[in-house]
Amino acid sequence: MSDTLDYDKMVLLDAEDLAEAGILEAYESMLPELQEYVPQPVQIEEFTDNDVGRYAVKCGTRQFIIYAPNLDDNGGNDLGGMFLTPSQAEAAQKALPNQTAWPYVPKDEPDWYGQYH
Repeated sequence: MSDTLDYDKMVLLDAEDLAEAGILEAYESMLPELQEYVPQPVQIEEFTDNDVGRYAVKCGTRQFIIYAPNLDDNGGNDLGGMFLTPSQAEAAQKALPNQTAWPYVPKDEPDWYGQYH
């Protein structure tokens, strides 16, 4: 197995597109590849209220407010990622000297969600 990452397979997401009610569309575009790793990916729903300027996404039983009048403006960063098996992520970690660039398996554990820090 190669210990290099195939950056041609990286999924790039534009923060502005996501914030403008684009999370469901982005998620649906990734589902075919995601289903190679996760047999039954969770469904997500979007909730937009243009009258008050609110956009939220529901994933499973949790709702995430993306923007609303009472939220601080956090700005946005573009995102990039690629699907790897745990063994591929481990091999890439061994090959990359900069630990902050290591791929990781996301975990539902705030604040770093599995990312090396």
